Amino acid sequence: MLTEGKYGRQELSKGVGGAIRLADDGSVVLSSRYRELAREGRVYAGCTAAAGVAPGTAIGTTGAADLWLPPGTTDTVLEIIRVSLGYLSGTLGAGTIQYISHVRSEVPHTSASVVEPVNVYGFSRGAKGSFLSAATVPASGLAVRNFCSLGASLASTAGVPWQIVDRVEGEIAVLEGRGVSLQGIAAAGTSPLVLMEILWAEVPA
Repeated sequence: MLTEGKYGRQELSKGVGGAIRLADDGSVVLSSRYRELAREGRVYAGCTAAAGVAPGTAIGTTGAADLWLPPGTTDTVLEIIRVSLGYLSGTLGAGTIQYISHVRSEVPHTSASVVEPVNVYGFSRGAKGSFLSAATVPASGLAVRNFCSLGASLASTAGVPWQIVDRVEGEIAVLEGRGVSLQGIAAAGTSPLVLMEILWAEVPA
């Protein structure tokens, strides 16, 4: 029995079957959806400023990291692929960091530490989504998922260094005029600073 395939990306409508995808050497393609999108130049990454950012102590109008899609960008949806956090300095306070979803607003999310996202395939610019470090965000935030828990720790604590990675895989998305920020509900600690990274794909709405 001969099984036929097709080389290259296929644009399919809902409910329509497609051929098995083949690579240019005839092998069957079983790669991740986001690997394909990265090669098409649709995947971007943003990391908080090198000086670090405080994880936060309560849900409010300050997001340690924030992914925002400006109003009017109706042709695109931002699918969050992965979020990570690394320790930088200070003493962390015990608590939890959550994903906070913000309703559509014409009021922009702002920050003195705007970080221009980088396309992971070729390291070019031009993202439609905005990544902000220590962002001022709307007060109408709603927790939609826990990112990680923090223990009371500092640089000399056993187990440091460490990095926390949450593979979201598109389960959280940002639509036009909306945003998702990372905010801590935690003890204040002593001058805690972390680095946060968000990786996302920009796909048709």
